[in-house]
Amino acid sequence: MTEKLKIVLACDTFAPDINGAARFAERLAAGLAKRGHDVHVIAAAYDKTHGTRTEVHDGAQLTLHRIKSHRVPNHKTLRWPEPWGIQRQVFKLLSELKPEALHVQSHLLVGRFAIKAARRTGTKIIATNHIMPENLIKYSMLPKFTHKTAMKIVWADAGRILSRMDAVTTPT
Repeated sequence: MTEKLKIVLACDTFAPDINGAARFAERLAAGLAKRGHDVHVIAAAYDKTHGTRTEVHDGAQLTLHRIKSHRVPNHKTLRWPEPWGIQRQVFKLLSELKPEALHVQSHLLVGRFAIKAARRTGTKIIATNHIMPENLIKYSMLPKFTHKTAMKIVWADAGRILSRMDAVTTPT
């Protein structure tokens, strides 16, 4: 058997959200836990409750660190993590947990702050890019004439951040 690792996943979207990134992260976390690894997930709270708790996903027990969040006004289920204090919360978690790796699922809020915290703690960072600005732009409430420019900015930002990871994966 391989060595048991402590792995933290940082997600802007996670179950019970139903989308590709949330399902990928849920399956990855559960798969790692089923193989004996100690898996912690940092994700937006899906309701008004936030904090650390144990949740079962895909038949595996995971430690979830739910961050206070708010519903995205023009989306049925999506929640936006409250940005104030995320970096401090994640830094504290990484400092206490001392994981072998942080796996971010996007370069947006939770991922961005987790990357900064991981750099401060010396944690190895793996990233999987699930962001498709073309899919998100319709929920942005930006005027349509700004969409093309906004997508270019988001893609450039993703490239800048992801190019500095220890490893990057992307689903097809």
